Amino acid sequence: MDQDNHQSTFTPSNLTNQGNVLKQSRFKRFFSKKTILVTLVILLFLVLKNSANEQKKPDTTSSNQPIPSNSLNTITSKKPYLLSSTGIQAYSGKTPFFQYSYPIKELAQDVDILTLFLEHYGIPWDEFAQNSEPPSFHPWTKAMNQMANDAQATKKDIFLQLSFTRKALEGKAVNDGQGNLKIDDWPGNTPEGNCYDFGNDKSKRKEAYLNYVKWMVIKFHPKYVNVAIEINDYWKDCTKGNLFAGSKWDKVVSIEGEAYDMVKSIDSSIVTFPSFILHVVYNDNPDGFDKGAFDALSKLKRDRLAVTVYPYLMQRGGKYVKPQELPQDFFNRVNKNNEILIIAETGWNSSTLRTGSPQSCQDLIPSNDKDQAIYLQFILDQAQKNNIEIIDWWSNRDIYPPQVITTCYPPLDKCGNDPWCSADNVFKDAVKENPQFGEIIFKIWGAMGIRTYDGTPKPIYNLWQSARGRK
Repeated sequence: MDQDNHQSTFTPSNLTNQGNVLKQSRFKRFFSKKTILVTLVILLFLVLKNSANEQKKPDTTSSNQPIPSNSLNTITSKKPYLLSSTGIQAYSGKTPFFQYSYPIKELAQDVDILTLFLEHYGIPWDEFAQNSEPPSFHPWTKAMNQMANDAQATKKDIFLQLSFTRKALEGKAVNDGQGNLKIDDWPGNTPEGNCYDFGNDKSKRKEAYLNYVKWMVIKFHPKYVNVAIEINDYWKDCTKGNLFAGSKWDKVVSIEGEAYDMVKSIDSSIVTFPSFILHVVYNDNPDGFDKGAFDALSKLKRDRLAVTVYPYLMQRGGKYVKPQELPQDFFNRVNKNNEILIIAETGWNSSTLRTGSPQSCQDLIPSNDKDQAIYLQFILDQAQKNNIEIIDWWSNRDIYPPQVITTCYPPLDKCGNDPWCSADNVFKDAVKENPQFGEIIFKIWGAMGIRTYDGTPKPIYNLWQSARGRK
């Protein structure tokens, strides 16, 4: 990516932009009211259990020792799946806050197929509403052109993932006036920010999205394309349990179908589908199943059944599950029609997520390198058994430096020059009624990489490469 198009200083305006990231569903999508309530109960228990004067514990969650590929029940037969990973990382003080900044050719070395997950770059909605081509001078256009060139230079097949709508439409990609890319999220008091009604589409958002899909597919030449990342987030937040809102979901389903047809008109060989959040279908419970949530997916046009799932966030009996506790029917339970499965996103943190202050720091979701490896092995075993074509691991590198999810930061006025402390406080402030929950949202995907933030292989790396090596 062209780094000249990104701000390099940590400014108050960038802090505000990072707070707006909270509105994006990567940070809100898995947290139902029930999950939030249980999380609050857990937090209360931890606060009572730990002394108010407890100092931050030393981080002992990472051994930094490789996990041998034969230390678990490694599959030795021919692999029927492709391993992929995203290259998204957080860059505090830059815009977008989440972006591909290290060379894509480095990501390509670790994957069978290259995933480009572009939700965090937004969409030039107004430009695509007026034209089928975005302006060449727009910083978004420049970023996409550079990314497409870099991806195609790797000679890897591309898995392109595009976002459409959740409760809010995908953020608006704009020029900040100085030639830099800026992402503006839709305020909740706007039609676009609160369950947009495509049946009353005066702003031509449907036309804009279809133009966007067409342009992106022609630009990137993908082998696989997800035309609507986690589309059932809209169903959950906007129509579930509302008998009068079903037509709004039907319109979203119809537009997904038009996007599917658009891709096929460009190249009928492109494997095309939307993805959905498995947590919604399972009601945040690894043993659950919601028939209404499942049935809502029946009319989506697709060549594959693609799911996003982070069992790390699921609970059983009020406790977060461990990877060895996941049921063997975890994936085939949702595959009622025996479709080919794609895991569009998954992962497990290798470090314990801690919340609170330096004086009262709690381990909220314990994890370590071995837990991460056990979950990867579980996924590999499931792929071998259940007709899974792609496993897309979030992410190739940790989103944050190693100290971020294990550190309990002080208030903003005590942060000094630590940009991660400042970012943590922005997320706390974004959920004023429960700052600790804002911190959870900030940290929850932070340490899922097979490499550290700076690219050093983590203990899971050997297992990952061993799995890739089974031809």
